[in-house]
Amino acid sequence: MSPERWQQIQEVFDKARACDPAKRAALLQEACEDDEELRREIEWMLAHQEDAKHFIDAPALKLAAISIAADPGASLAGSTLGSYVDLRLIGRGGMDI
Repeated sequence: MSPERWQQIQEVFDKARACDPAKRAALLQEACEDDEELRREIEWMLAHQEDAKHFIDAPALKLAAISIAADPGASLAGSTLGSYVDLRLIGRGGMDI
C-alpha cells in the first residue's frame, strides 16, 4: 500500500469515527464515491475499533509481577495470567544459584 493510499484511508477513517453514527453512511458515500475498496476498508476499521481498545488491557509483565509477588518461589508454568497462558518453563535467570 502506498503512503498516499494509507493517508487517504486514515483521513476518511478519522472523519467517519468523529461523525455521528447516524450520518456515517452519507459521509462514506461522499468520501469514497466509487472506491468500494476504500469504503470496505473504512467500514472494517470502524467495526473493529472497539476490539482494538481492549487489545491488551494489562501488559503480561504486570500480570506476571503480580503473580510472582504473591508466591515468589512458585513457577508460572501452566498458569493463566489474564488472557495469557504460560505453557512451560524455558529457562532460569543467570543469577540463580
